[in-house]
Amino acid sequence: MKQLLWGLTLSGLLVTGTVGCSSSPPARESTVTRQPQSEGIALALPQRFKMGGKSGQLVDISTQEIILSVEEGEESIPLEEKTELSSTGEVFFIGSGKRVIRGEDEAAASPEVWAGIPIANLQIQGDGQGAWVNLSQSQLEPSKVETLKAANHLLFTVQRITVDPDSSRLDLVIQKHDR
Repeated sequence: MKQLLWGLTLSGLLVTGTVGCSSSPPARESTVTRQPQSEGIALALPQRFKMGGKSGQLVDISTQEIILSVEEGEESIPLEEKTELSSTGEVFFIGSGKRVIRGEDEAAASPEVWAGIPIANLQIQGDGQGAWVNLSQSQLEPSKVETLKAANHLLFTVQRITVDPDSSRLDLVIQKHDR
C-alpha cells in the first residue's frame, strides 16, 4: 500500500509536458504478463528515448518489440538482437520544494546498473506517468533490492535501457535523486 501511495505521489510530482500532442493513442494490450505494482519500485522516465535513428516516448517493451510514440502515432520496432534505448529528454520533478532537472541534483550519485531484469517485470505507465519495475528476479543481490524498495527518500530516473530478446531480460541504467 505504501508503494502504491508513493507511486501515486510520484505520478503527481512528475511534470512532463508534451508539445504538439492533442490526443493519446488508444490503449494497447501488452504481449507479456506483467508483475503487480505492489512488488515494484516506481521509476521516472524521460520524455523521449532514442534507438538507432528513431526517437519517441516509450510506450511498451516486450520480447518481440519496442513501441515508441512518435509524431505520426505509435511505431513498433521488432527486436532481433540486443537493443539499447538512450534518454534524449529531461525528466522534471519536484524535490525539496524546488524544481529539479535531472543532472542538476548535487546529492545524486553516479548512475548504477540494475541488471538482468525480466522484461515482464517492467511496466510502463501511460501518458508520461513513469514505470514500475519488480527487481525480485533480477541479478541484484536480495539485500540491495530490499534497500532500494525502502528508499522512499529517493527518486529513480532511467537513463538507458538495454533489451536482450534472447534472454527475455533487460538492464536499466538508473540515476538516483533526493526528493
